[in-house]
Amino acid sequence: MAYAESESMALKRLKVALKRKDWQMFEYGLSRTIELINSGTTISEIQEWYKVMDTAKKENVPEDLINKMTNIIDSVLSPASTQPLQSGITESPKKDSPAYTSHKMAPIGKVKSPDIPFVIFIDSINTPEQTKAVVELRNTLNNLSINPNTKPDTDFLNTIAKLLKSLDKNSQELSGLETLLAKYPKSGVIIVSGYDSEIIKLLSISEADFSINDIKKATSDKYWKIYPLGGITSIFYCPACGTKTFQKNYSNTVAGICKKCSSAAYPDLYPVDINNPQTNPKTWYLAYQALTSSENWLLITPPNVTERMAISRLLLEACSNAIINNAYIVSNRSEIGTWWRNKLEEMVPSANVAPVCFNVEILLTNYIKFPETQTQP
Repeated sequence: MAYAESESMALKRLKVALKRKDWQMFEYGLSRTIELINSGTTISEIQEWYKVMDTAKKENVPEDLINKMTNIIDSVLSPASTQPLQSGITESPKKDSPAYTSHKMAPIGKVKSPDIPFVIFIDSINTPEQTKAVVELRNTLNNLSINPNTKPDTDFLNTIAKLLKSLDKNSQELSGLETLLAKYPKSGVIIVSGYDSEIIKLLSISEADFSINDIKKATSDKYWKIYPLGGITSIFYCPACGTKTFQKNYSNTVAGICKKCSSAAYPDLYPVDINNPQTNPKTWYLAYQALTSSENWLLITPPNVTERMAISRLLLEACSNAIINNAYIVSNRSEIGTWWRNKLEEMVPSANVAPVCFNVEILLTNYIKFPETQTQP
């Protein structure tokens, strides 16, 4: 048998084969990968293997090779697998339940116990055009609040419509989040720094209850608290009376009717990508308090610290006082995800920080095991 090469070389060969659409080379790469795994080499770049798998499906790789790749992912890259892989296997075995049970280690110097079991932090990249539109929206709403007799600019509604349309996009990293929201057996907190209402849609799909501070109350004992740092398109603000109301708004509702005074209400958004963010300080404080009181963190698309300074500062300050036992990171930007993983390991050395994953589904399959709930006899 040929010598087992490095994991990075195995990945590189498969990526080159996909780029060239050379399926013979791809098959050879899979065979070498199997030799690598059977040699006892520890597989560490789990996210990169899933990326290769995702690219292979998009490039219409022959089905037998997809099956072989699936077998590698399911049977070997999953931490629970201990069986040697056969190069001729083309049928995927059944998946086991999430295999990773993180061990819990009490942080050194911990002065209190976590009050919140789980905090999910979701960041979004905003374009300069989106930031400009939000600034214009906020300035107009502020002006209408102070001068209620003035009328909005004729382009005001058009600006909102274009902004909402630009926010209507799907995030690959969020794939699988609806499963976590539905199955996690305890209450938790969701912090969002983008403007879209994708999290509202996912909560609705998963039939999970949720609240928004001072705006929407939960209807059950088990629910998710949402802290929108820059507002979200499902919160409408009435500049005439100052009332804020919740209405599911995924992409196209430009204006609503205030439930209190029947005046026009508009999406309540705040610019966060400027030097002096016009935000609700109470929401930011509650978000910080949740982060520093949580047992587990899940960071989805964490920010680039050189681009999203206000958001990054909040996370870094929370890291300084975090008492987390476990941290999970989801990002398709490997260098940024790795930076946050290294930073968490540096600033919270007692926490277990899982490898960066491509989406939430991969994270659930490999690293998160839901806590068991006690049933009454």
